[in-house]
Amino acid sequence: MIESAIVKFSSKRRSNLLKLQGDDTPCFICGKAVRTQRYWARFSDGGLAIASDEYADRPENIGGDMGCYPVGPECYRRLPDEVKMLVKRFEDD
Repeated sequence: MIESAIVKFSSKRRSNLLKLQGDDTPCFICGKAVRTQRYWARFSDGGLAIASDEYADRPENIGGDMGCYPVGPECYRRLPDEVKMLVKRFEDD
C-alpha cells in the first residue's frame, strides 16, 4: 500500500473557492462546495499530497502535515484506485 500520493489540484480551484457562500465547505482538491461530506483525507507535504496517518505522523513529515479536509465526490471518483485507499469515509471514524 502506498503511504502518500501527490494530488493534482483543479485549475479552477481558486475561482471555485471564490464562489463559496456562507457555511459552504470546500473540497480541498477542486474548491467546489461539498454538499454531503462523505470523504476526507489527510494532506501532507504542505498540502501537496494525500497521506496515510503513519506517513504524516513520522517526525520528518510532521512539519508538512496540513490535517484532514473534505474531498468531494467528483474528485474522489477521479483519484487512482491506489490513492482512494488513503481517503476515508466519514462513517469510518
